[in-house]
Amino acid sequence: MIGQPIEECNVGNVEDLQRAGASFSALVTGTSADQLGDATPCSEWDVRALLNHVVTGTQWFTALVKGDPAPDRTIDQLGNDPAAAFDGAFITFLSSLAQPGALEASYEFRTGPVSGERLAQMRTNEFMVHGWDLAQATGQAVALPEELAPKCIALYTELMAGRPRDPGGAFGMEVPVGADAAPIDRLVAYFGRVPS
Repeated sequence: MIGQPIEECNVGNVEDLQRAGASFSALVTGTSADQLGDATPCSEWDVRALLNHVVTGTQWFTALVKGDPAPDRTIDQLGNDPAAAFDGAFITFLSSLAQPGALEASYEFRTGPVSGERLAQMRTNEFMVHGWDLAQATGQAVALPEELAPKCIALYTELMAGRPRDPGGAFGMEVPVGADAAPIDRLVAYFGRVPS
């Protein structure tokens, strides 16, 4: 079911979301139980914490769309099956966006009102950047849809305009890369990672 088209949401932003989510799902499936305590490029998180961040973040976006209470993001939502936890959260988010009018509606985000389409774009970025983090942490190939990376950079160039970017913050200082860097390397460098 992950990555299959949703006819009610035949929109580019949702198609991008489905592709990025399917790639992230494959990386979670490729993560073994004995890797959950391994370090990630996000120094404050091990693999399990990184995955829980993505799962609970996806649940939070679903709650925004559905008008439900926000989930408690301090609670581990992975259980014994991180892949099932991610897929469940992702499918539920896709289903929420498939409701009539959900993509066009406005939702109160912490930085102000955003549309459902913008939420889809933001989750796409999350799956791309943290997919790279997960691949680095677990030694998997970075099998992400790289052509989505420029869209993610353009989105956050707009969203981050005028906002501080402090070392060690949620959006760290951009790392310089060469003009010939791969799109995914440019994306993660924009968010303060050092491409391998």
